[in-house]
This record gives sequence, structure tokens and C-alpha cells, in this order.
Amino acid sequence: MKKKLNLCFTVLISLLWFHASANAMTFIDYDSINTTITSTTSYAGTFDIAGGDGGVGDVAGFDPLLYDITSVFTEWKFGIPSLAYASITLPGDDAASGGQGSTITFGKQLTDAGNLAALSADGILEYVVSLLQLPNSGTSFTLKSAKIVVEATEKQSVPEPTTMLLLGLGLIGLAGIRRKIQ
Repeated sequence: MKKKLNLCFTVLISLLWFHASANAMTFIDYDSINTTITSTTSYAGTFDIAGGDGGVGDVAGFDPLLYDITSVFTEWKFGIPSLAYASITLPGDDAASGGQGSTITFGKQLTDAGNLAALSADGILEYVVSLLQLPNSGTSFTLKSAKIVVEATEKQSVPEPTTMLLLGLGLIGLAGIRRKIQ
């Protein structure tokens, strides 16, 4: 009887272990923009990892019902004349700015709970890129591209304790019936 109970518990635990494994996915939205930004203009963009916009390198298909976001990294590429500064504004506390050089790449790991919640809700995150006005700074720059990389894991449905209890009792019952037959 102990061997049969051990077998039942082994099967039950292996089912739980197998059920808890999650697959990691990476979603990417890459937008080639090439627009000039001045002191009187800005660029409002949208990252879309749910539907995507068909950009080169896009990996869309995020569904908030199926995935939990684990990390988010954003990247912007600029053509900036000397002493011009770009300002990137995202909702929440993830705003940032980057500075001079002929071409710069500015990356940012998103940590603001509001941004992560907005992205988790529908797979869309809006941003604004503008010229940061500083004394003796340049008057324009070119926004070349914007990219977001989202790491997520599949949500796993967790069985109810009652379901697992019924499965365990069923296995024990089968073991008992088999014993009576023998």
C-alpha cells in the first residue's frame, strides 16, 4: 500500500511541477522615423507590441491575458549636432534626456509601475521626443528610430486545490481497486 501511495504522490507532484513551467517570449516594436525635431516641434510616437505596425524586426502578438511582463527596454537613435539635447518623455517617472554627438543611441530600462501597467494592459505605450532647451545648445536634431524590447513569460493557469485533491483521491481509489482485483 505504501508503494502505491508513493506512486500516487509522485505522479501528483510531477503533474504540478510540469504544469508550473513557463515559456519566455520576447516582443519587439521597431520604428524607423527619420524626422527633424526643433524647438517648436516634437514627435509623439507609440510602441505597439500587441498588433505591431509591420516594421522591420517587429515581433508582435502580446496578449495581456496570456503574458506577464518581466522587463522592458527602450532605445532611441538620434542624429544630433554638437550641443543639442534630446528629451524623451514617457508617462510616469521614466522620462530621460541624452546629449551631444553626431549619432547617439539612448537606452532606458523602464521601471515606472504606471508605464509597466499601461503596457501590460494593452501592449501599447506612448512617448514624446522633444528638444531640451539649454543655454548655448543646438536648435534641432534628427530622431532616426525608436525601439522597445519586452521580455514576458506565459501566464500559467493554476489548478484549484479542490481539483488537485479530486485527482489525488481518484489515483488512490484506482490503486485500491487494483489491489482488490489482485
